[in-house]
This record gives sequence, structure tokens and C-alpha cells, in this order.
Amino acid sequence: MGGVKFFDLRRWGYAAGHYICHCISCALSYEGNKLSWRCHACALKAKREEENAMDEFEAVLADEKAQEDEKRFDFGDALRLLQGGFRVAREGWNGKGMWLALQVPDNHSKMRLPYLYMSVATPPAGKADLVPWLASQTDMLSDDWVLVAE
Repeated sequence: MGGVKFFDLRRWGYAAGHYICHCISCALSYEGNKLSWRCHACALKAKREEENAMDEFEAVLADEKAQEDEKRFDFGDALRLLQGGFRVAREGWNGKGMWLALQVPDNHSKMRLPYLYMSVATPPAGKADLVPWLASQTDMLSDDWVLVAE
């Protein structure tokens, strides 16, 4: 076998043997196992193509994770978004439909200072329940805050 390195290429259609076979990829005759369907060169090429496809797939997954990480932010950013009129939530919260908003009182309000409130799980046919909210240390130190669509 000289200087050629033979990998286990059975998965890609090649196995060493003493039968005359015909490669389905290049149509050349080669000596191999009676159950093989590709010559060594074509099986090696198929292996490399699969490895390249996996590398590309892993790169896409890494890019998607980076984009997902960009959607998360810390409590300071959450406060700035709340002050801008947006809703925010933590990914780590257990309840569905939970989010925070900032209420800025007007002249007709009983409250005189801005405060945060939380929307808890929305009933199927009704309005969401709104309750005042205070941040815990865990909430303030977390970086899993996300923007909530209205």
C-alpha cells in the first residue's frame, strides 16, 4: 500500500478486498470488498465532503448562538429599554407571558412616582393580571434579559 494512508471508509462505500468492483461515483473499476460501491478515491472524497459539510454546519450553529447571545442583555440595558417604553422579561422566568413594563404616572394617577409592574400569565380570554414588581439581586445581576414584543 506504499505511502497511501487507508482510513476506514466503509461508511462512505469503500472496503479493501480482492473483488473487481465498479465505482458508482466515477464508474471506474477497482479492487475492493464485494459489498463496496465506491473506489478508495471517491470514498475519501465523500468523507471529506461530509466533514466539510459538518464544519459548515457547526459554523452556522456557532453563528446562530452568537446572534442569540446578542438578543440578551443585562439589567442596566433592561432599565434603559423600560424607560424607553419597551417591555422586557428574563429568559429564566418560569411563567409564560410574564413581562415587565414601566408605569409613569400622569396627573390623574394616585401614584406620583414611576414604578415597574409585571404582567403575570394571561388568562385565555381575559386581560393579564398586573402586579407591582421589585428586582431581586439575582434579577439585577442576570444577563438573560430579553425584549418582549407588544
